[in-house]
Amino acid sequence: ILRMQDLPRNLVVVGAGVIGMEYASIFNALDISVTVVDGRNDILGFLDREVVDEFVHHLRDRGVSLRLGETVESVERMDAQHVRVNLQSGKRLRADMV
Repeated sequence: ILRMQDLPRNLVVVGAGVIGMEYASIFNALDISVTVVDGRNDILGFLDREVVDEFVHHLRDRGVSLRLGETVESVERMDAQHVRVNLQSGKRLRADMV
């Protein structure tokens, strides 16, 4: 992150654990569109459900998209500025950075 010369307009974060949610929160606070992909159906399972529910509500209010229960199959560069994240479900996400 410290070596980034430009901020992306949109970002896909793979993993909804502590670090993934930290990245999602940081970039979203910079008004970057963020999509979080995780194979689990829940995030931060070790925390109190009430706290997690409030956090998820806050993220969604800020425009973060959560794709839970989805697994990344592959990531491929589309051109010099975009990547495509292919999910096992057949869905595809386009982003500036993963």
